[in-house]
Amino acid sequence: MLQLADRRGAVIVSPCYRLLPEATGSDILEDIRDFWAWMYHGLQKIVLEKWSHLCLDLNRVAAGGQGSGGFLALQSAFLWPDTRIKAIMAQHCALDPESPAFNPRPRQASPELDRYVSECLARVRPGTFRISSPFPEYFELLHAVFQTGRWRDLLGDDRSLHIRTNLHQAKEIPPIWMVQGSTDRLVSIGPSQYGCNF
Repeated sequence: MLQLADRRGAVIVSPCYRLLPEATGSDILEDIRDFWAWMYHGLQKIVLEKWSHLCLDLNRVAAGGQGSGGFLALQSAFLWPDTRIKAIMAQHCALDPESPAFNPRPRQASPELDRYVSECLARVRPGTFRISSPFPEYFELLHAVFQTGRWRDLLGDDRSLHIRTNLHQAKEIPPIWMVQGSTDRLVSIGPSQYGCNF
């Protein structure tokens, strides 16, 4: 994306949003909705104050990301048509609570991993939030959540998180470029294929 932006003279604007497990999926979607509102109503003023020679073309916006960022890029186009997103580039973004990969909970879920997830969630202090973490912090928790099928414990049950439903209800769908590894052990290709069968 950096190379593409450099070749096309594009400006990259990266949203800041609350992260799991302190935040829920609903909290994160709320942050992204607020980001888009700010981008269309506040970004141009900030850019002009710092770089008066730049004029942003907010009618030519692409959204992209990896993992949760890819998921949020897709959700942005499906949930909020006012974002006027012209293209989406999403990598490893299979986080659809409706997909068979997350339902039902695996019969053979490891008791140790299950206990680890419960302990991590119990340590979350109400009212706290996080907006960044150095890799690989929280990687073990995400791996354990995948292995135990406990995504709903982190995301919550907000129907707005159901990307496949949002895809079918979207008024307009921009071109989408998705990248997903067929041998990815953390984010399997199954949920991405399930989400694309429409």
